[in-house]
Amino acid sequence: MVSLLVEVLVLREIEHQDVDRAKLAGFLERRLPELAQENRTGEITWLLFLVVRLEIELSASQIAPLFQLENSMVALMLTFASSRGAISGTVDHGTWQQHLSAEGLKGPMWLYAYESIRNGTNPSTDRSFIEHEPFFSALLNRNIKFFDPERGFASIGSELRLRRAENTRARILRQDFLDDFDIDLLEFDEEEADQGTDMDFDDEY
Repeated sequence: MVSLLVEVLVLREIEHQDVDRAKLAGFLERRLPELAQENRTGEITWLLFLVVRLEIELSASQIAPLFQLENSMVALMLTFASSRGAISGTVDHGTWQQHLSAEGLKGPMWLYAYESIRNGTNPSTDRSFIEHEPFFSALLNRNIKFFDPERGFASIGSELRLRRAENTRARILRQDFLDDFDIDLLEFDEEEADQGTDMDFDDEY
C-alpha cells in the first residue's frame, strides 16, 4: 500500500503540481520514526523516495531514529536527500560510515559504501577503499550505478501518456468503423499528430 501511495502522489505532482508538501512533511516526520522503531525499512525506503522526488523538507531532529538503521537503501536515501537540501539540520552518518572499508564492501552495507561515494553524496571523499578492491574499482572506473532515486516513475508517467494516446486513437478507429464501416485514415493521422505534441514529456521526472 505504501508503494501505491507514493506512486499516486508522485504522478499527481507530475501531472498537476498540487501536492501539499507541508502536510506530507508533518505526516512523514510522525510516521518515519514509528516505522524505524519497528524496523520496517521497506516502507521507510518508499517514503524517503517520496521525499526525494517531491523535494519535501524534513527536520533531521524529527527523523533521528532513522540514522541508527543499518540498511543500505535507507542510508542512501537519507544521504541523498540531505545532499539535495531536503533535510534541515545535521544527519548523523556515524552508523553507516563505519562500513566505508574493504570489509564493508563485502557486507550488507556494500551498496551504501559504494554508491554514496560514487555519486558524491557521502560526507567522505575517500575512495581508496573502493579503488583497492578489484571488483568494485572496475565498477567505479566505469561509473556503474545501482542507485538513482531521481528516476523511477518517469517511465510510468510516460507510459500513462502513451496509453492515453493509444486509447484515443483506438477509440477514433472504432467509432469511424461503427459509424460507416469505413476508417478515415486522414483524421486518424491528424489526431496522431496532435497526440504527438501532447506526448512531449520531461525526462527529468
